[in-house]
Amino acid sequence: MTNTNELEFLVEDREAAHLCLDNCGVPREKDGQTLSTWGRIMAYGDQRAAAAGFAQGLVADLPTA
Repeated sequence: MTNTNELEFLVEDREAAHLCLDNCGVPREKDGQTLSTWGRIMAYGDQRAAAAGFAQGLVADLPTA
């Protein structure tokens, strides 16, 4: 079982991630659905890939090494 300190850390970590994503302009909703933390991180990756000229959501288009 996870102790209280670990749970508090996880909550703070999640809140910090959402604050950073808010500051980067990543929406909290898409198509009327609330995005999870991971969904927002993926949306941020798509935004960055699009800004760099890569197709959104296509990991294969991202450069390797």
